Amino acid sequence: MKKTLLALCLMVFIAYPLLGDQPDGDYRLYLAIITGGTFFSSPASGDGYHILGFSDIDSAYAVGFRLGYHIAPQWDLETSFRYSPTHLRIKSTVSPWQQNFIYREWVDKLDAFSYHTNLTYYFVKKRVQPFLTAGMGGFTFSREATSRTNFAVNLGGGVKFHPKKRLRISFDIKDLIIFNQYLFEQTRNNLSLTLAAEFLF
Repeated sequence: MKKTLLALCLMVFIAYPLLGDQPDGDYRLYLAIITGGTFFSSPASGDGYHILGFSDIDSAYAVGFRLGYHIAPQWDLETSFRYSPTHLRIKSTVSPWQQNFIYREWVDKLDAFSYHTNLTYYFVKKRVQPFLTAGMGGFTFSREATSRTNFAVNLGGGVKFHPKKRLRISFDIKDLIIFNQYLFEQTRNNLSLTLAAEFLF
């Protein structure tokens, strides 16, 4: 994560002389349609114990939306919602005869919902805008008739580009930290990638 943020900062200093003027100085509100992916961290050896074996959550694509408000020069406040149709994998070794071990794997559908409020800082008011963002919210895992919600925070950064006056293309990378994550009962770091089209009002 530290290397990612360092690379982002270096990109800002290198690209600064090439950036044009920002064309959207009078906007206040924007709506973003987002897509991307959530890469859930895999359990380490002995981690994620579930009934007879080990559990893992598949990485999956994500879709959703983001609503933002320009609160001050170079600062935005955003709220977002994302949905990921992922799967839960339960890997087990069963020994019915106490001699021969049989390897089995169950795959269950698992819906993941993320909702966060973020504060975003832009380094420059230019046509290309590198930024840092941080926020908090919740992450809900829903499986069959049961669900669980965990507190989560996110830290990251990215870049936004203005192809037109009222349109921005946004890309960001975040460390999604889920506390007492579903099944593992541990705080886990997950990777989130997002590509969005932002419509400014």
